[in-house]
Amino acid sequence: MFQWIRSWFRKPEPHAVAEQGFRATLDNLLQAWFALAAARGKPKYLLWKSAESLGEVVFVVEVESQRLVALQELLVQWEAEPDSPLADVPQASEPRRVVAIFWREGGTWQTDGRAIMILSAQQVLEQKRFQLP
Repeated sequence: MFQWIRSWFRKPEPHAVAEQGFRATLDNLLQAWFALAAARGKPKYLLWKSAESLGEVVFVVEVESQRLVALQELLVQWEAEPDSPLADVPQASEPRRVVAIFWREGGTWQTDGRAIMILSAQQVLEQKRFQLP
């Protein structure tokens, strides 16, 4: 019984608090990520139209920097630029899976708009395909 009462007064672990903060601000973080990702100009000849969250966020602590990283799977919709080589390619406008990368530094969540195409968040984690700036 005392353990149960103590659990009410325990301070949450730092990563648990950071994860809660990420989830609470996910909409704003995704908007920032989307704007930065679209400005990168990749994939070439495609305009970014929308992004929708898929599944749960995967959290991991990067070994080198000890920063908490969040990997969020998204379904991104593009549209071919008019008069581009992809303008008449129907597959260019098909939604694609993308993993958005966020990291916690100085008490705030950050992103630079990087996207990892094709892989799931779990595959990105297993293959250690993310590198933070």
